[in-house]
Parts: sequence; C-alpha cells; structure tokens
Amino acid sequence: MLSRNDVAIASPCGLDFSKMTRREASKRFCDSCATYVHDLSSMTESEARAVLAAPENKQLCVRYLADDAGQIAFQPELPTSALTRFARSLMTAAVLTAPIALTACMGARRREPPVASPEALQPGGSILAEKGATRLQLRNQPGSLIDENAAPPTSDAAPAPHPFVSGSCGGDELGCAEARQLLEQSSSTEDFVRRLRGAGFSVTSP
Repeated sequence: MLSRNDVAIASPCGLDFSKMTRREASKRFCDSCATYVHDLSSMTESEARAVLAAPENKQLCVRYLADDAGQIAFQPELPTSALTRFARSLMTAAVLTAPIALTACMGARRREPPVASPEALQPGGSILAEKGATRLQLRNQPGSLIDENAAPPTSDAAPAPHPFVSGSCGGDELGCAEARQLLEQSSSTEDFVRRLRGAGFSVTSP
C-alpha cells in the first residue's frame, strides 16, 4: 500500500481544499495557483497509482489522508458496477471519520517551467495553446478573443476589447468557452497562461 514516504509532501499548502472549485469526484481546481489538486483518498489505490504514474502528471498537486503509521487511505477496490453514487459517498464518509491525519495539498507538485518564453510575454508576443481539438492563437496585446465557432458578430455586438490579450479560438466550442472563462478570471497574460496549463492546455511560443 502506498504511504507518505511514496508520495512525500515537501512543501505543504495551507489553502482549504474544501473551498476549491470541484471539477470531478477526485479533483478540484485551485484558483490561487491555477492548477488541479488530485484527492488520492477519494480514489482506489490502483486509480491513485495510475494518476501518479501518468506522463502528463509530471507537474502534480495532490492531497490525501493518512493514518498514524503513514499509510494513505484509499477507497475499497470494488467492481465499478457495484458502486452506486450513494454507496461511494458512504465509503468516503467512513474514511473521513476514521482516526487519520489530514495532509496538505501540493506536496507532489514539482517546480513549474516558465509559463512561456520571455519573447512571448513581451508586448505583441505570440502564444499558441491547444487541448484536444481546441486551438488558441494569442497575442500579448490588448484586443478581442474571437471565437471562430460563432457567427461573425454584427457591428453593435462585437466582442469587448480585452486589456492584455487578443487572438482567436477555434476547433471545439466547449474548449473555447472554457478558455474564455479562464481569461475572465486572469489578471495578466502570464496568469492566463498558467490557468490554461492548469486546465490541461499545451502552451507553446510559436
């Protein structure tokens, strides 16, 4: 069984996991550092091992519960067909009431690379972000983010200019909607790129 020694937390985070935005049963989104926090104790051990071993999770933030011996608490390994949502919630409640210690998140998160090249973050610099079929072509300058999936706007319904980013998004309508939401939450181009990466976008400087 995995223990604290296997998933060491070198720099515990004091942020409240329960207040982070819930995205799935086993992960939440931290607005402070714009990344996902994976709750290993809401998974079975095999599910947790798969998350930790996935190549795309080299920059990983986790949260888990462990007992006094340092053993990480997991959900029982049961056939998926036997797990109703109600049963799963009962098992989670049982784990949370056991005599275990809560460890802070962000322990397995490795140092992030620069969000983009210095040239891309200069005024007018170009940034390319992709996730699945979604493709954003951005420029670090004020302007509008055009959704290529939408009908061309009329003159009286043109997108409002954005104070630090312009460009276009195409390919997947839901992905573009997610990108626009992340942009609205961002305070700078660098912050926007961090949020894109936290949401699973691949960000490069063409």
